[in-house]
Amino acid sequence: MGVGRESVSGVLPLFLFKEHKLIAKLLQAPLYGFMTCLDPMGFTGSQATTIPFLVLNQALKDYESEKSEMRKLILDLVTETCIDLMTFNEKLRKQTIEFANNFVSNPASRTQNIVPSI
Repeated sequence: MGVGRESVSGVLPLFLFKEHKLIAKLLQAPLYGFMTCLDPMGFTGSQATTIPFLVLNQALKDYESEKSEMRKLILDLVTETCIDLMTFNEKLRKQTIEFANNFVSNPASRTQNIVPSI
């Protein structure tokens, strides 16, 4: 239960400033493990690069449905977190560019076994 008595289904460590990022990085593994399989030890590396972008997608949808100041703040914070993730993770950045280029250029790269969720 959240502060406003709303239902909370997950937590995303946000990039607020450099020192906060270091602390959030320590907490993300058990948080993502718990969110995905209800086990803090259920973390896999792909969750650290997938969950923030799933949250970004939802934040975009939420902001489009209700353009409030709070939804804009959430969208901005999640966007900044995803930008930071792409900026400092060269492997993720290269992989994302490669997937995007393959998706556009080759229809065989658009199947569910390659792109599980469009």
